[in-house]
Amino acid sequence: MTRIVDEGHTLGNHLTEDRPSIRDNLKTFEGKIKECENAIMKYQIRGRGKHAHKMKSKWLRPASGWFTSQMFHVIQKHGYRVCLGSVYPHDAQIKSEFINSLYLKNRTKSGSILLVHDRPWTIGVLKEALPDLTSDFKFISVDELYDLHESKS
Repeated sequence: MTRIVDEGHTLGNHLTEDRPSIRDNLKTFEGKIKECENAIMKYQIRGRGKHAHKMKSKWLRPASGWFTSQMFHVIQKHGYRVCLGSVYPHDAQIKSEFINSLYLKNRTKSGSILLVHDRPWTIGVLKEALPDLTSDFKFISVDELYDLHESKS
C-alpha cells in the first residue's frame, strides 16, 4: 500500500464489505465510510516524495455502485466525491481472462474509468489488456481526469 501511494496513486474509499452499500441503513453506511477512511489514511498521509501533494480529492465508490440521495448526502458530509466506472467487464462474475481483457481493450476510450476487481484471474486480465491500452492511452489519476474535465467546462 505504501508503494502504491508513493508511486502517486490515490486510494479510493470502497467501504469495508463486498456487498451492495444500498442494502445498509445510513448509520451502517456512514460507519463503513469512516472505517475504510481510517484504513486509507494510515497509508495516504504517508505519501512521500514527488507524489505526496497530489491527493486533491477524496473519492468514494459505493459498493456495487448503487446509492440513494440520502447516501449521497452522507458521502458529501465526509468530503468525498463519487467516482463510478465507465468500463466494467463484469470481471467479478466472469472468470475468463480472455473475455475480460477483450472487453477492456474494446470498450476503453479517452476519459474512461476502468473498473477491475481483485480476483485470482485479474493478473492475467491485466497482463493481456494493459500492453494494448498503455500503447493507446495515457493513464492518469481520477483527480487529473476531473481537472481536465473542469478546465474544458
